[in-house]
Amino acid sequence: MIRFLDRLYRSSELFLRGLACIALFAMMLVTMVDVVGRYAFNKPVTGALEGTEFLLVVLIFGGLPSVSRADQHIKVDLIAFPLAIDRVIEASVNILACLLAFFLCYVVFQKASSLLAYGDTTAVLSLPLAPVTYFMAALLFLSGIGQLLLIGERIRREKPSPHRGEAA
Repeated sequence: MIRFLDRLYRSSELFLRGLACIALFAMMLVTMVDVVGRYAFNKPVTGALEGTEFLLVVLIFGGLPSVSRADQHIKVDLIAFPLAIDRVIEASVNILACLLAFFLCYVVFQKASSLLAYGDTTAVLSLPLAPVTYFMAALLFLSGIGQLLLIGERIRREKPSPHRGEAA
């Protein structure tokens, strides 16, 4: 079951990385066209800011599951601890990150439901906000799953071998 979940996670991760790359390219293109239109022709792209904001959501939240699973969050070591204490701190941080991802998923999902109920849209293009917010909640959930997989991997990796001390 864990292997299946891990494979499924990695497949979605590849898709999301591709989606994030497309979003980054689209942001670059929209910004370039908007700047050229604004300064060369005095005609900015209508809704460029809103489009860029939506693409930024795709870029950030599309990359979050990859960062979570690969344990590539920003880390700062201020104090050097012995290895045993360092492992306890690392495990605690991973558990906290997992819980935080699921909590944020819940909060963002509630916000998305509220946006859907009120029918909130963007100011210029009148694009609905709820689908983007549900997308954010789904990717926070996926990040939480990634953290769970990471915790499970670390637990399996650090279990003492039944053949401890024997040559491999």
